[in-house]
Amino acid sequence: MNDPVPPPRPGFWKLARYVLLMGLLVWFLSFFVFPKAIGWEMSQSAIDRIPIFGFAIGAALGLGMVLHESARNFVWLVFGATLTGWLLWFFLVFVIALGLSIGGLEDEAFDQAMERVSSIAFWVAVVAGGALVVVGGCAIVYDQTGALLERFRPKPRNKGR
Repeated sequence: MNDPVPPPRPGFWKLARYVLLMGLLVWFLSFFVFPKAIGWEMSQSAIDRIPIFGFAIGAALGLGMVLHESARNFVWLVFGATLTGWLLWFFLVFVIALGLSIGGLEDEAFDQAMERVSSIAFWVAVVAGGALVVVGGCAIVYDQTGALLERFRPKPRNKGR
């Protein structure tokens, strides 16, 4: 039988690198949750545990990224969509602000217009980033489904035996 060769097991250093880097990244991002947690009036002991849970979630995410290529692809997809959305927001705000400043709006009128522009540009960026994640996620699922279905397709019979 022609059994497919199983993928090689990841080495210790690759595993440690992904677990540590993703743990540190999510740990850092968990500090941005503090104002929301304080606004929800969570207890101080629960707020103090947020970075610990952030590191644990990041480490688990890093472990999943090492062990499953589709998880790694999805995390990179979300990262790329977030970066693309941020760049789109920045570009829209910059171009519209430049146009408004050349158009003659000043001081308070400019500030009021830019508040509205910033919120609209934010939602445009969120929709664009979300669309990238959905399309990329479908592509990842389609790729994995094709590989799974390939295992169940009938093999051609050898003629002449």
